Amino acid sequence: MVKKVRVEVSGRGLEQFFSPLEARIMDILWMKGKSTSSELSKILNTGLSSIAGTLDRLVKSGYVRREMVEEGGRFKFVYYPSQSREEFAEKITEKIISSLIETFGEAVVDSFYRNYRGKK
Repeated sequence: MVKKVRVEVSGRGLEQFFSPLEARIMDILWMKGKSTSSELSKILNTGLSSIAGTLDRLVKSGYVRREMVEEGGRFKFVYYPSQSREEFAEKITEKIISSLIETFGEAVVDSFYRNYRGKK
């Protein structure tokens, strides 16, 4: 199955690519590195079932990885981002630009040249 990149043009920040809860979870995982669903639930003041379902979607889509760890004789899942924020930005940018060029051709290249030449 092919994953589609969904861009919500009216969204802000990560919410252009993720739901609001997914974006908040990704921000935390990029900051902390690793976290459990119960830790995320406390940080975000959101129900554990909402966090768990959202983490499952992020794992299935490849943005988050999960590993089982033993702590105090109990097993739990620890979640962490599959790539850095910078790697995500680079990959999503490449996908979007390639798609725009494939769909609209020279108009995209001309627009980038007119609007972004010399900007850093």
